[in-house]
Amino acid sequence: MALARALVMNPGVLLLDEPLSALDPWTKEALQQELKRLHRLTCAMIIHVTHDFDEALYLGDRIGVLMGGSLLQVGSPEEIFTRPRAEAVARFVGAENIYHSEIILHGGRKYVSLGGALLQVETDLTGRAGFSIRPEHVLVIGSPQPENCLAGKVLAVYPRGLLTRVIIDAGERLVALVVAREDRGVSLVPGSTIYCIIPPAAINVFYPPP
Repeated sequence: MALARALVMNPGVLLLDEPLSALDPWTKEALQQELKRLHRLTCAMIIHVTHDFDEALYLGDRIGVLMGGSLLQVGSPEEIFTRPRAEAVARFVGAENIYHSEIILHGGRKYVSLGGALLQVETDLTGRAGFSIRPEHVLVIGSPQPENCLAGKVLAVYPRGLLTRVIIDAGERLVALVVAREDRGVSLVPGSTIYCIIPPAAINVFYPPP
């Protein structure tokens, strides 16, 4: 009702402060679709405050990450979630695998070090940097590959419906999310040896905090 009253005024900017936070999942999904439809119809700018990542991804054309009173990054949903420009943003959006390394130039390519292995990266940065890898971008396989591949030991496995969360010791703690029923010849049991491919495009490099 409050939203309807606001729309009657035909505002140029509409501020919504966590409007869906107290709703059950089914009502929330229906209202997300309605908000998206209203945005298309009214063409008004909507500033939507939320702590729900799924909500931000579905509704947002541009996302701003506000932390400690500072706007740390503004960008498209894809930029925010896959290319965070600061370690704080990377942690906030769920890039659990965060490390630091010198950027190594070899053979015209750039690499970072993780657990004693070198991983090729795509970056313009030099010197010491941070880098993040989202768990869903870690490809778990049963045999080694020649490039951007880490050997690791399974520490723990947590089934989560369609996805399985795997904690790996690859010289550093590494978290992977794998599709539960995909069979890549991998034994996902604690103590087993597996291999992880991390494509260069999946490694997000940023300058570490000063």
